[in-house]
Amino acid sequence: MINVSEATASAGALNRRPDAGVSVRLDGLSREHLTSGALGALVRSGSVTGVTTDPSVPRAGVASGAGYEEQLAGLAVRGVTADEAVRMMTTADVRGAAERADRHPGDQGRTRRDHRGDGAGIGVHVTLIFSLERYREVMDAHLTGLERARTHGHDLAALHSVASPSVSLMDGEIDKRLTVPGTDEALANARLAYAAYEEFFSSERRLAVASGTRSDKQRAAVGVHRGEGPRSPGHPVCGGAGRTRHISTMSEATLRATADHGVVRGDTVTGGCAQARADPVAVERLGILYDEVVRQLEDEDAWQELLDAVTQPLDGKGVDAQ
Repeated sequence: MINVSEATASAGALNRRPDAGVSVRLDGLSREHLTSGALGALVRSGSVTGVTTDPSVPRAGVASGAGYEEQLAGLAVRGVTADEAVRMMTTADVRGAAERADRHPGDQGRTRRDHRGDGAGIGVHVTLIFSLERYREVMDAHLTGLERARTHGHDLAALHSVASPSVSLMDGEIDKRLTVPGTDEALANARLAYAAYEEFFSSERRLAVASGTRSDKQRAAVGVHRGEGPRSPGHPVCGGAGRTRHISTMSEATLRATADHGVVRGDTVTGGCAQARADPVAVERLGILYDEVVRQLEDEDAWQELLDAVTQPLDGKGVDAQ
């Protein structure tokens, strides 16, 4: 559980990151964050401006029994399915987080290529983006959604979207395959993603969508975590995506380390594309194929694992969770 005092956080690197143009969000919303008051403390201190989550967090909570027992027991009595239980549990978490952050929760979608949300006037947060190809598809879907929203008469200024190219998960998967220190291939992927972002959102198509409106650019959120592989012996990664209006999502461990001894390095993403292109090549020379890593990450089904975790306690109370 997070143990970052408001005084420590306010004085530390967490509160210096807005000066670098970066908004910090807690990555990994859990029921314990809400019931313990930890999230509220971080918001009051200005250390974080929001939260993100993924299916692995409630799955771990269900497995450990941390905070979900009472709700699951009630849902079992009602005879809900595992799908319904997951929706109700995660909705309760997001609503609780929104109340503590005093802001309305954006609809978060796990579908990587879906323009229907923006087209219907609903802001979308797309997560778990691993390849540059997929990121370009997400940006294209976002603009398609804005074009449709404008056709349907929606106010584009009220539509906000976030896309999350993953640095930490990519880095972790490559680290599993490394036996010797390698290169900064995951950060290289982030740099190339940002180059694609700047190219895409300065295109004539984007300018045409924005013409005569106050439509917002889709924001990029980059996960920043303490390294645990052979190249990162427990040191927090600070800086990285130091670009205006971008988002750094930090795990609990990284929030603690950044508040304690983090260093804001400013913009380390812009430029360096030549080296960024060279890093994945160097990794492939070690026998680690970029496309293979992307395929492995995209094939992992965290949502099904969450459903399986919820099914067991529902079944244990005599309910058919299917």
